[in-house]
Formats: sequence, C-alpha cells, structure tokens
Amino acid sequence: MAAVELANNDFKLGRVLQLGSFRCEIEKLIYSGPFSQVFEISVPTLKPKFVLKISNENRFIRREIRALQMLSNVDGFPQLYFAGQTEDYSFSVMNLFGRSLQSFLDSSRSAKFSMGTSLKIAQQTLGRLRTLHDFGILHRDIKPDNFVVGNSQSHVVYAIDLGFCRPFRKNDKTIKDPRRKGPMVGTDFYGSLAANAAQDQGPRDELESWLYMIMYISSSSLPWGGLPRKHVIDYKISIHERPELLDEKHSDFKEIFELIIATKFQEEPDYDKIQTMLLDLMDTYGIDRNEKLDWSVEELEDNNTQRQKNFIK
Repeated sequence: MAAVELANNDFKLGRVLQLGSFRCEIEKLIYSGPFSQVFEISVPTLKPKFVLKISNENRFIRREIRALQMLSNVDGFPQLYFAGQTEDYSFSVMNLFGRSLQSFLDSSRSAKFSMGTSLKIAQQTLGRLRTLHDFGILHRDIKPDNFVVGNSQSHVVYAIDLGFCRPFRKNDKTIKDPRRKGPMVGTDFYGSLAANAAQDQGPRDELESWLYMIMYISSSSLPWGGLPRKHVIDYKISIHERPELLDEKHSDFKEIFELIIATKFQEEPDYDKIQTMLLDLMDTYGIDRNEKLDWSVEELEDNNTQRQKNFIK
C-alpha cells in the first residue's frame, strides 16, 4: 500500500515533476492499485498526452519495462518513451490510450458485446498474445481491463499492463519445462485451470484464459460466476475432462476450447487454426467482416444525435 501513500503525497494533480531529465505535469489519476499508480500527464512542447506509471514494487514495473523494450515499435502494445527510478520508486512513461474493454462493458446496458464485435476482439487479442509469445513472453493477467482501444484508432485493440509477465522460452527458443509449482498470479475469474491450481503456465494456458475472456464479453457471464474458488476449480476440471459440459450459452466456443486444452504444455498453440475457427464462427452468424465495432457505432449515433440537437436549436 506504500505506492498509494506515495502517490497521494507526491503526485498531486497539477504538480510539475522533474524525473531525471524528464519534466511533466500531472493532469489526472487514471488508476490506483496496490502495486502502482497510473496518471495522465502532459509534457511541455509536446501535443499528445502520455501515461506516467509509478510503483515502489520494482519487480513488477521492471518486468513491464523489459517487455516493452523488447516490443518497441511493435503494433498493438504501448510504446515506452522513458523509464527510470528515484530512491523511492520506479517509473515509466508510455503513450495514452482510450477506454478499456471493461469500461465499455460497464457502460453497456447488456454488459456484453455483440457477437460480431466479440469475435473481432477475439481476433485482435489472440494476435496480441501470439506476438507476445513469439517474443517469449507470457502476459499472465488476461482480462478485459488489460485490453484498451486507441485514442485516434478506436477500432484497434491494444494489450497493456505487463507487470505480471514472465519469459517462458529457453535459449534455443523452445518452451521451458514446467515448474513443480507456479505462483498464483492474474485474475481467478478468467484464469486457466493451471493458474487457479497454482501450477506453472505456458502459452496453452494463456489461451485458455483468453478464451474465457472472450466467452465472457460475448455473454456477460461465465458458468462459474459467483461460485467459491474451490468450486471454480472443480468446474474447470470437469469441462477439461468433458468439454461437452460447457453450458449452451458458450457452446459456440467448444471446438476452440477442445483445441486449446488438447495442446500439451510445451507445444506451440495452433494460432492460425484458432483464427480460422473464429472466421468460421463469423460466417455462421452472417457477420460482415467490415462491420464497425459496437463502440464505433455508438459514437456515430451520439454524433448524429448531437447534430440533430444542434439543428433543432
């Protein structure tokens, strides 16, 4: 909790900070959690806004900084502009994005996306994970909060928050042997069976977690919602053993689920086949592949409504 105290004392809105050679003004608190704070900042002489992330839990922010350095100029991820540390905390400066998927869900009456938007999100987010895995990195905290849209490109989904990430490849690029026990990281609700059971995770397990997120955003629920943690694990064990036990609401994703859980720990997931299966689902639902995402349609409707109001005036 020290990070919270640090932010409250040293990072007041409107304050101008000199972080090494980096000078900025704090404009807004975006997020405050147990490990970090995230602020919107402005930089003199530069027009775009940026994000300042601070933490005195150095291991988390250092992991993210290392990952972002590897992902420099890679589409779909934050760009790291500056990073450093003081005696009290580490910090990083990245580009500012738009809203998270969770934010869109929270403001939606149905608390879910249309199937068309859900499948397009699935395509993009799977692509982000494949890129991470190609770089030998596991994200390990897959959830709608950690995928955001661009400010000027609201049709593009970006993966953020790499504080829990971990390298998983050996020097020869093969996948490391699983550890006897893995740390409990990420979010239980979206976690893979391995993550929930405190076992080591590989790319296969990350895709299991990803699929749970896609199932959720397309339906506003998961079968284990509201169950105690032990029962969540029991339920996931049961669908691993018998995928046909997936409830009707999520049966569209059964074949993808079967493909993922059939993948062995040290095997590379078949990303191409999963993308093809997502396209097949779009065809099954008669979804136009050029159809706008839900929030783009809402923005257009809001703009049209405002223009009508202005005309009436």
